[in-house]
Amino acid sequence: MSILTAEQLLHAAVELELAPGPDLQEAFREAGGHNADAASLGRVLVRRELLTGYQIEKVVIPNLELVGDTTSANQWKRIIEYNKELKKRAVFEKNFSF
Repeated sequence: MSILTAEQLLHAAVELELAPGPDLQEAFREAGGHNADAASLGRVLVRRELLTGYQIEKVVIPNLELVGDTTSANQWKRIIEYNKELKKRAVFEKNFSF
């Protein structure tokens, strides 16, 4: 099994036009550049709101599985499931709409 590198994820994100190129490059540098793994870059992209949970679920995870990086794919699946559980438990006093 090969682990997807941050550079491979960066190239895929640029090719798929998931976010503006300069934003992706800056996130790549923040994640650790050429020494980072895909999960590190993914966390930076999500924190910066350049990737959504939906994009991770529908684009990133399937591509990780495609290249055989089931370790990273499983980590992302656990994060997505955890976020869904948090949303279910969230209680709001008012319904806010914009």
